[in-house]
Amino acid sequence: MALLHRKPNPLAPEERTFRDDVLIVVVTEDTYAPDHYFKLVKARRVNVKVASSQGGHCSPGAVLESARALKKDPDFESFDEFWLLLDTDHWTDGSHLDNYIRTIQEANDEGFHVAVSNPCFDLWLLLHHDDVQAGRSFGSCAEVASRFREVIGSFNKTKLKADHFNVDLALTAISRGKKLTPDTTNYRPENPGTQAWALVERALRDVISKTGF
Repeated sequence: MALLHRKPNPLAPEERTFRDDVLIVVVTEDTYAPDHYFKLVKARRVNVKVASSQGGHCSPGAVLESARALKKDPDFESFDEFWLLLDTDHWTDGSHLDNYIRTIQEANDEGFHVAVSNPCFDLWLLLHHDDVQAGRSFGSCAEVASRFREVIGSFNKTKLKADHFNVDLALTAISRGKKLTPDTTNYRPENPGTQAWALVERALRDVISKTGF
């Protein structure tokens, strides 16, 4: 699961050079939309790498195990960040709930950041174009996608359009996300809700610090 392609350090310590860009590693169940999204929305000195859970498993536990494995890579620096990007999906229902809560508690205890979307990451994408209000519940990801098409005309999460997602629109979405889901510690935000704004705010820290947003 190598994410980095770096030149080896020189043998002589006095000649060693260090990178100063922050790396954010995002581990998620479904990489299609997040991976494409962070290729469109990025800051100069913050690099985001998206990784899927190992073996194609999509449970929150599998996402955490993959993040643990990646964090052992000695190439990562102390200032790098590891995020779990999760959807509530059916993981917060019935017999899955206890495992879901335990996974998030373990992730927090081990220093991983967690961003949960209810019902799914697509809601975060929708906030770039629609000021979704609390109480406007979505029964499924399909309903979120349908709303996206109503607002913007088209939506394909496997092939996001550059004119639909850029830094300026992301800054607007961050403001909307903070208002909609101010609590980033709740393991199951209200529907609709997404904590992805906190992740994107970190990814755009360089832009935000320069613009005073």
